[in-house]
Amino acid sequence: SAHGLRAAQHLVQLARGGLALAVDVLHVHPWLAKEAADNELAARGWEHTAAVRQALDAAGLPWSLHVRMGDAADA
Repeated sequence: SAHGLRAAQHLVQLARGGLALAVDVLHVHPWLAKEAADNELAARGWEHTAAVRQALDAAGLPWSLHVRMGDAADA
């Protein structure tokens, strides 16, 4: 998402300033049926976080991806 990419860019700036970081990337996907979740959830999380992971990789920041199902956050 645009928000995730902005957060990643901010983390890259902090790292360039000398802060040592390891990043947990979280993707929350809307609820899926069990079979779809078993077969597709990880791939969907990988797909939806590609830009964020690429930005972190380009900056040499280590990251871990976490994919969960849930409801959208209230804005």
